[in-house]
Amino acid sequence: MGLIFAAVVPLMLAGCAGMTPLPDVARPGAAGVGDSFYPAMGNGGYDAQQYDLVLDVDVASNSIAGTATMRALASHPLTAFNLDLAGLSVIAVTVNGQPAAFTRADNELIITPVAPIPRDTEFTVTVAYFGQPEPIVDPGAFYSDVGWMQQENGTFVASQPSGAMNWYPVNNHPLDKATYTITVTVPREYQVAANGVLQQVEDHGAMSTYKWVSANPVASYLTTVQVADYDVESADGPDGVRIRNYFPVGTNAAVRNKFANTADMLDYYSAMIAPYPFAAYGNILLNQNYGWALETQTLSTFGAQGQREEVVAHELVHQWFGNSV
Repeated sequence: MGLIFAAVVPLMLAGCAGMTPLPDVARPGAAGVGDSFYPAMGNGGYDAQQYDLVLDVDVASNSIAGTATMRALASHPLTAFNLDLAGLSVIAVTVNGQPAAFTRADNELIITPVAPIPRDTEFTVTVAYFGQPEPIVDPGAFYSDVGWMQQENGTFVASQPSGAMNWYPVNNHPLDKATYTITVTVPREYQVAANGVLQQVEDHGAMSTYKWVSANPVASYLTTVQVADYDVESADGPDGVRIRNYFPVGTNAAVRNKFANTADMLDYYSAMIAPYPFAAYGNILLNQNYGWALETQTLSTFGAQGQREEVVAHELVHQWFGNSV
């Protein structure tokens, strides 16, 4: 028997070596990216390329309604795939313009297109949804709840590490960055600040619409939308970088002065590390005091009291280390 086995095995191996590999089998994307600390965060089966978020915000009730469109590339044939979404009500889902079935399970939105999506194929999914975002209690965020939250006479977003899913459906893991267009309509007495560059403001009756574009990829926890009544102070920074600081109306001069050296800091870090990696930078203050600060991409977030200059510098340097790389 041993001699026969020894003779047959090489023939079997030779036959296997000549076999054509089986084609990819269409299957659902994974409900996670394999993060041992956050096993439910993110999803498998695709690579998000771009998000287009269009939101109407009722500031008084802290309610949002709109659509989130994700353009993605399938990494294997997909019979279904997941987005992360906490709470909020989903009205409808389309994939490549065709209605798609969907179900909810905890913080997973599970989407089944009418036909499998082939590997290496770009596809688009649009989710229409509405509701009142509920802040997420995350043990990794010792400083606060996270996500979209209400503030005095406004709203804000601070999501590190898992909060983005409380205000839009997303592949909610920093391994899958994407570019963003964020369009937000609010009552005209408010302003909207978000990541990237403000492309357009349209006034229509009692409402105003703000369109922000991030041409550089952003991790979901670094996305932000902030709504309040602001004084905006703008200046030209080094290498054409536009600096814009958003101070709630009534912020005193002593607090504003904590951010007066932002351009000098940009110049210093650009010379020491590398050119600033984005088109714009700035700081935004909330309408209430918080003891933390967050390096939301291109627009660092601080409590109403501001922070020491070294904290302002710390959040800025995160734009290179943490945001860009």
